[in-house]
Amino acid sequence: MFICLDTSTLRLSLALARSNGTTVEIVEEQLFDPELKQSDLLPGSILEMLGRHQVQLSQLGGIGVGLGPGSFTGLRIGLATAKGLAYASGIPLAGMSSLEAMAGEVFCDSLEAEEVLVVAMARKNEVYAGQFQRSPEGFASLQPVRTLSLSGLAEHLHRSPALRVLGPALMEYRNTLEQMGIPMARMMPGFTVPSAASIARQIRFPVDREDLSALYSLEPHYVGLSGAERNALPQG
Repeated sequence: MFICLDTSTLRLSLALARSNGTTVEIVEEQLFDPELKQSDLLPGSILEMLGRHQVQLSQLGGIGVGLGPGSFTGLRIGLATAKGLAYASGIPLAGMSSLEAMAGEVFCDSLEAEEVLVVAMARKNEVYAGQFQRSPEGFASLQPVRTLSLSGLAEHLHRSPALRVLGPALMEYRNTLEQMGIPMARMMPGFTVPSAASIARQIRFPVDREDLSALYSLEPHYVGLSGAERNALPQG
């Protein structure tokens, strides 16, 4: 078995899964209330989930974590927790883009979407955007994740009428985008929180359990500076 988590939004997502080599079975999945602090929930919620299934941390085949982009604080909490547990128990750690995980879920579940733009909250009136396209191998990223203003997002969608949009940012900006002329039919419902189960279905772990280089080198996908880093920049 292995466990996955995503903390790129205010809602902690956890999933316990098992793989038989060709398919992944989700044993349990949890999505926590956004009012509950992730710093309070982790790592206790992980250990509680394992306990419900009589699984010891050291028995896991790996820990998978969503790398964002998204909440700077959430990403730091999630990755620090995953790194600490993986290091202490000597189990593999792997990460993947939270936006990429959502795109994979769409292309698996939806037969109609050929190209999607996954958007997550950045600063006020800005989003992180990753564009993906269906391919023979599943899907492919069309360009690096970038930051767009809401007007820039609407303009991009107007230029690409076949492009569908989804992701956490729609919970905040769905109505605003509709007022900007983006039809509601282009906004895919049901894909509003990066899912640990989606990560579990797509994650790949290092083969060498003794190689800690992947653990040490894993970093969140910030796509920009945090508020504290921006405030530290010279003014003027």
